Amino acid sequence: MSKQLAIRFADDDIAALDELVELGVGGNRPEIVRRAVSVFAEQQRRLRANAEEVATWTEFPETDEEMARARANGIAYCDAEDWSGVYPPIGSS
Repeated sequence: MSKQLAIRFADDDIAALDELVELGVGGNRPEIVRRAVSVFAEQQRRLRANAEEVATWTEFPETDEEMARARANGIAYCDAEDWSGVYPPIGSS
């Protein structure tokens, strides 16, 4: 279901919409506005989710033991990688 919404735009915003139509970003002004609202809503959803995650990590931070284990796992992972060919040996040109 959809509903119609009447909105007034400043001349500069109409010019920006028209430019986006000309660039092929959308087929017409309403399509671009709908897409912009959708993108903005998704961005806000992600920002809220990120804020909730930060709040959780702030409330329940990693223990020193968990950080030591994560560090050791990271070092072990890097040590197990074949790094040959990634960087030239020191002293070679």
